[in-house]
Amino acid sequence: MRPLYLPREFSNIVFNVVYIPPNANDSDVTEQLVSIVQEQEDRWPDAAVYVLGDFNHVTLRDHLPHFSQHVTVPTRKEKTIDLCYSNTPDFYKSYQLLCLGDSDHNMVHIIMSKIQKWNADTEDTLKACFECTDWDVFKTQCENLNEPVMTVNSYINFCV
Repeated sequence: MRPLYLPREFSNIVFNVVYIPPNANDSDVTEQLVSIVQEQEDRWPDAAVYVLGDFNHVTLRDHLPHFSQHVTVPTRKEKTIDLCYSNTPDFYKSYQLLCLGDSDHNMVHIIMSKIQKWNADTEDTLKACFECTDWDVFKTQCENLNEPVMTVNSYINFCV
């Protein structure tokens, strides 16, 4: 995946969405997943790699020690079986949401919790960036309301 705005330290974002059935063989599934993830990291060494989904009884903690697990809330009754691992730093916070429709799994909202600290110099630099921006270009190049919102948001994140 190559979104409109991508932090400089990442070349790509790779998502692996998995469902591991309750009766799956732990070692076979883990070996296959680790192999796929290592292949992706070799192919795109600067990519942010995510492995997320319904893991049931399987964990990648011991097999991918440089990956962080970001889901910290129960996802099915009192168990946390829906997980999100990534090779990005451990700066996410997860919040439990209600189930969607007839699902017996809670939804999880994962957001960045790393707080950026600003000083007077960085604030002045950001203000200067915004002052020299031709904001009209965002209005004239867009076909619908969502497009300028996403574009301006991406531009602001880029300036930050």
